[in-house]
Amino acid sequence: MRLSCLLRRPLRHPLRHPLRRPLRRPLGPSRPPQRAQRRLGDVAPRVVAAACLIAASVAPWSVLAETFAIRGLLRTPGGAPVADGKYGMEVVVYGDEAGQQLLHKETFAAVTVAGGLFEVLLGADPLVPLDGKAFGQLAATIGIAVAGEPQLPLAPIRSVPRAAAALWAAEAENAQSALSANVAAQAQSAATADELACTGCVGLQHLAPDVANGFLSKSVGGTVDAKVTLAGGLDLAGTLLENARIASIDKDNIACNAAQKGRVGLFDADQAIYYCDGADWRRLLGCTNVCPDPSVVASAQPVQTGCGADCGGVGQACSPGFDCTPGGCEDIDECADPQLSGCSADAVCSNSPGSFACACKPGFEGDGKVCADINECADPAKNDCDPNATCANTVGSFTCTCNAPFVGDGKTCNDNGVQAFGEWRPAMKCADFVNNGNNYQQYCFTLKNQTLCIGQTSGANITCQDTASGIRFTFDWGKTWPMRFNNNKADCINYHGSHLDNLAKALGYANFTINQQKSGNSCTRSWINDAGDYQETAGNSGQSLPYDIDFHP
Repeated sequence: MRLSCLLRRPLRHPLRHPLRRPLRRPLGPSRPPQRAQRRLGDVAPRVVAAACLIAASVAPWSVLAETFAIRGLLRTPGGAPVADGKYGMEVVVYGDEAGQQLLHKETFAAVTVAGGLFEVLLGADPLVPLDGKAFGQLAATIGIAVAGEPQLPLAPIRSVPRAAAALWAAEAENAQSALSANVAAQAQSAATADELACTGCVGLQHLAPDVANGFLSKSVGGTVDAKVTLAGGLDLAGTLLENARIASIDKDNIACNAAQKGRVGLFDADQAIYYCDGADWRRLLGCTNVCPDPSVVASAQPVQTGCGADCGGVGQACSPGFDCTPGGCEDIDECADPQLSGCSADAVCSNSPGSFACACKPGFEGDGKVCADINECADPAKNDCDPNATCANTVGSFTCTCNAPFVGDGKTCNDNGVQAFGEWRPAMKCADFVNNGNNYQQYCFTLKNQTLCIGQTSGANITCQDTASGIRFTFDWGKTWPMRFNNNKADCINYHGSHLDNLAKALGYANFTINQQKSGNSCTRSWINDAGDYQETAGNSGQSLPYDIDFHP
């Protein structure tokens, strides 16, 4: 609501008024009125409404005023007169320009407003009398507040020519004399402010910035620098918004409820726009209603706009590692073509859907595309050679060889035993054998998961003696075929004299020596072949029979 004013009769009594000082010229016939330098409507082009507080006097200041009339015009922010009705209003008169010295304050509960025009009369209420003498001695200013709104900026109360004449004309509207008619014309001129410079008007320069910015003209336009609150809503139908921005909100600290329903704002934390549906904040998602090129859409997938509209056709794009076929995307086996995989010849290629991996083979290191041989011999932690062996690096591997006089597979080296039948055979002593229950199974041992036994005919003597370098077996000289040999069974089976070297290796010795022997007939014969396996065959006559034999390195 804005306030502007029109001049009307300021005094109820023609000889009393409350303003500053009397005019210097006496009352009498006046000169033809001179037009004001600036009309009321010319105060400020951008002002829709302003307060024009004007009064006049011709009487001496010593005469006390009884009443003081104010007339004005109320307009909406859009410039139209406010609706007809009754409005509350407060009028305050101060004795200084700063509004610190209160002279008069009067409240009107229901001021009639018609066509935007209103009029109030100060001092009419005997309970709130005017002090005209004080008005005449001080630099009086006036302020008005309408309908509970903040008070308008103060305006000075000044002397106004012909104010008394205006009152006379109002009280003598039916005068017939030429003099009364002339006075009435002069009064009407004063009433419409034709001759006034409107020095009592509140112009744009007198208003607070936030209020002044609110006075916008339809034709000229304007700028509102302050926040504007529209309690009744704003109809923007057909209005073009230029350079409009959405205000930021802190949705985490604003409850979305019925009072906030429909509110929209920019949440700075994630730079997204949210709206309140009355229950929760919802994030607004944008889309582009443009059909993409099929070459950028996944194979066999429908081509659609960003908003989900069907564009027709299917996509033609396949992810890396796939071939586009009429049936869709098929995996490419890069491992089938070294040119595609780029894996090193010393690496293993592993294919997977849409991809592959290269891993260096054991004995090599690298990223799979480039693999370098590992020198295991340079790092004892990377080989398992025996400390008494020599490590030799090879491409992708290494070898271990026992140093003399040690023997073994290089990973295990001993100076008392032999490498035979694919394993290390430690040199046995008499205590290492096991007796399994009778003469045929007195000295048993294990070879390649086989239990083999050296024995003698039942009732015959057999002894095992440790020597400095090995062991010695001695059999009963009085018995034929003294050395019995079987695979852990009580049978009359004789060891074949032609294979004593393999028996020596099985016992962990590289050599043997026959100290005593004689010829005789044999029943079933047995032996250990070159593979380390137990063998049997039929006996014959005239065979060499060892009765005393040493096994040694």
